[in-house]
Amino acid sequence: MARTSTFHAANSLTGGRLADLMAKWNSEGITLVEQKRRLNETFGLDLSISTIWRWQSNYVPAPR
Repeated sequence: MARTSTFHAANSLTGGRLADLMAKWNSEGITLVEQKRRLNETFGLDLSISTIWRWQSNYVPAPR
């Protein structure tokens, strides 16, 4: 059975704007550790740094 990303469930908790939030934070130079803290405090998402890094790689558009 294929492994399903939890990104989609987390994205729904952010109103469908998780990739946009992460891209914005990236453009502001916000570290993954700080992004982890913000996602936890704002949306109750208790994520690992490796999960955030994987989501960055798979779902967040590269800066232009």
